[in-house]
Amino acid sequence: MNEKFQTRLNFLNQTIFFLDNVHSEKDELAMQTALLILRAQSMGLADFFNAIVNDIESILNKPKWIEIPEDYKIPKHYNFNE
Repeated sequence: MNEKFQTRLNFLNQTIFFLDNVHSEKDELAMQTALLILRAQSMGLADFFNAIVNDIESILNKPKWIEIPEDYKIPKHYNFNE
């Protein structure tokens, strides 16, 4: 999963760089093409993150969880900044 995600991000960055170049050249056809590619890639990444959200919601909807107190703070020894 990590490799696939990294590949998608690299291609997204490459396309953004391409868009920047064609924009400075004022090549409208290439700009439109770059934007269409970016749109498709963004939709793919959105699907990727939506799948993660769905998995998390599925896990959280299981009835075994205890209620989190309102004043709960993550312990400092986890080194996690909220």
